Amino acid sequence: MSEPTFAHDDQLPRVPLPTLEDSCTRFLHWCAPLLTGDEYAATAAAVELMLRPDSPARALQADLERYDSTPGVGSWLDEFWPSRYLGRRDRIALNANFFFLFRDDTVLAAATAADQAERAGHW
Repeated sequence: MSEPTFAHDDQLPRVPLPTLEDSCTRFLHWCAPLLTGDEYAATAAAVELMLRPDSPARALQADLERYDSTPGVGSWLDEFWPSRYLGRRDRIALNANFFFLFRDDTVLAAATAADQAERAGHW
């Protein structure tokens, strides 16, 4: 007889909680090809504000760290993942994945695939 599907879940490594700095760096890297120079500068300035020691983002990160270290919590994603992706009764692709929600009136939406490839190549 085979083992139950999730028999070894407790032996899997924990999903690491990224630092605020790492999350911000990844966010800027992700959005760079999608933004104009001015939009990227404004976004980078907003990220700098988030990284200040007194920012609300620091308090939220501290809350995540506390939750992640709580006994019995397997991962900081324990509550988020099931409710965000598995508990929805609507179209996940459109309502949980922001890549499908680009506005039609943006430069990116109006660009051809070749334009987008060229823009990404300059990044």
